[in-house]
Amino acid sequence: METVKSLYGETLDESLTANIGEWYGGMGESFEDTSGETYQTMAYSLPTWGLFHVLEPEVETDEDGNPLGNWGMASGPNSYFWGGTYLSIYADSSLKNPAYDFVKSMLFDTDRMKERAENGDVYARLSIMDQMIEEYEGNDTLGGMNHLEYFLDEAEKINLENITRFDRTLNEIMGDVVNDYKQGNYDTINDAFDEFYNQLQNAHPEIYRDSGLPYQD
Repeated sequence: METVKSLYGETLDESLTANIGEWYGGMGESFEDTSGETYQTMAYSLPTWGLFHVLEPEVETDEDGNPLGNWGMASGPNSYFWGGTYLSIYADSSLKNPAYDFVKSMLFDTDRMKERAENGDVYARLSIMDQMIEEYEGNDTLGGMNHLEYFLDEAEKINLENITRFDRTLNEIMGDVVNDYKQGNYDTINDAFDEFYNQLQNAHPEIYRDSGLPYQD
């Protein structure tokens, strides 16, 4: 929480982030702060899909279609994962056989999976991704970088040992508290943790324990 707060200074000059309304604003463009001073964005923190659905559509191109700016990609200091794609068949479906054929194609048809992987996204099959990384010619927006190598390296760090059904609630509560903390709505980090545990107790009284709070005292 202290690290997050340090990213947001009282003024833009003191901050490590633009903290503008649209978090992808300024891609390939300049933007102004409230005093009218002009800035350009140095870097963005994005999930894997951010490359295809945020960065590429927003980056301006020249008359020949070449991206403006020197865009590249690097792994962040912290690995994380979120969400996923799940396929299942409705128990009362009248089309179970076609549905099964679709699921089987998505998960086990390696030729089809390779075709789909040619868009540059990552699939949960190492045998396919190893081949795609070797054959991939690079991403034009990223100056020809083979971003699949970065994606796969992060994917291999996924660890499900500590995942529980309460995680979504925990993440949402903590996210709200961190946002309030970085905006100065709490005097101390302990006050912020008090609010986090109050909300946690309201959300899940059956698992709440009033001990061992990670204060900094």
